Amino acid sequence: MSRPVPPGALARTLVLLLIGAASLAPAALAQRVHGRVVGIRGNAVQVRLSPSVDVRPGVRGTIYGTVRGRQGIIARIESARKVGNTWTCTITRSALRVQPGHTVAFTATVPAGPARSAVPVRPPEPGTIVIDAQNVSDALVTSGGVRMGRTEYSQRFSPRNATFYVQKDGFQTERVVVDILEGQTTRRDLTLRATPPPRTEPAAPEPQPPSDEPPAEQAPLPTPLPPPPSHAEPEHDPGFPPSTATDATLTVYVNEPDVDLVINGLPIRRLRDGQGAVQVIPGAYDVVVYKGGYYARPQRITLGANEEQALRFDLIEARSLISVTSDIVGARVKLSGVEVGATPLILPYAPGRFEVSVEAEGYRPVTEFLVVEPDSTAELVVGMEPALGWVFVGASPDAEVRVDGVFVGRGEQSIQLMAGRYAVEVREAGETVLQRAVDVHGGSEESLVAPGAAPPRRF
Repeated sequence: MSRPVPPGALARTLVLLLIGAASLAPAALAQRVHGRVVGIRGNAVQVRLSPSVDVRPGVRGTIYGTVRGRQGIIARIESARKVGNTWTCTITRSALRVQPGHTVAFTATVPAGPARSAVPVRPPEPGTIVIDAQNVSDALVTSGGVRMGRTEYSQRFSPRNATFYVQKDGFQTERVVVDILEGQTTRRDLTLRATPPPRTEPAAPEPQPPSDEPPAEQAPLPTPLPPPPSHAEPEHDPGFPPSTATDATLTVYVNEPDVDLVINGLPIRRLRDGQGAVQVIPGAYDVVVYKGGYYARPQRITLGANEEQALRFDLIEARSLISVTSDIVGARVKLSGVEVGATPLILPYAPGRFEVSVEAEGYRPVTEFLVVEPDSTAELVVGMEPALGWVFVGASPDAEVRVDGVFVGRGEQSIQLMAGRYAVEVREAGETVLQRAVDVHGGSEESLVAPGAAPPRRF
């Protein structure tokens, strides 16, 4: 027979249960997934947070992973600095190696703040390239198969790396590779080398009439020397433009004056009166025209030898806006392959469907298609993942492996790192047996082997 419960016993039991639940609350909170590891660099990790939460500098966190088949603690971290919704944290204690994809929970979180609104950013100022031949005049300048002009050649371009070719009859074609810098003038002066005369073969000896006398014994002929190396242009190099005898003619008509003609991403010339013609090597070309506040759809054309074709562009007023933001401030934005600015960016444009690419050093490029409706703003928010590479280290089982001075393990190691330069060191019995600076790029793989160790496996 059960005894009656004293009046205060039930209340005391409830209080004990509440105290026990409160003591378990931090552990339960720690098991929540507030973010994931997306990159590692030495003693620092990058953590991509959930969009709904944020933390403050100095807040401690825990990294979880699989330990002996069960979820366990990998390392302790402390938040340091933030870019977008990605925090760079410092490892304060670690039991096992941290890898991208490990889950992270922080001891204290706050609601995520409102998304930062984009502000207009000035596109990069064009640079100027000047190319001239010192010993000849009126030499032809080409790039990407397009006849750009003649020396002294001058043109404004958005900052880029570009390759030009300078040629003139009777001279060897010269290649000019330049970095066009923002707001600066880059000049290249060169001297064209004369084409060497064709090599003539010696005349064959005249045949002698037959004779009854036995032929005299002749000395053995000397071994012929190999022909001298040819300085002619390599036929397999498609960058060198062929003769102008097969040039095609492209004529462009636009419904507005003062329009820039762009072929294969290179500004060719300004069409002052809305029309102009250019000579090009036979082939396929992407052609578009640009004018501030207007838009025209690009067109693709294929031209044959000595062919003449015309394209017409109808510019329409750009009444819509394209807004591009990313968690990496200053990432480069390309619209249909043409760089138009840096994030955060607001750009007047026309309605349509466009390919938008966002690129930043050390991160994987992101390409999305954006639909722009008339009289509206199309917004694109991009989260960029770090570009990761691998470093494989072969070392003896007892050797210490360190990256930027941070101990990462003993023996053979497979280490995934964000793009950047790292100092990799292997120590045996307190002595450094291997020390190497390694440049890591997105998707790169680098193998290092300490003296006396076997080549590393990739695991």
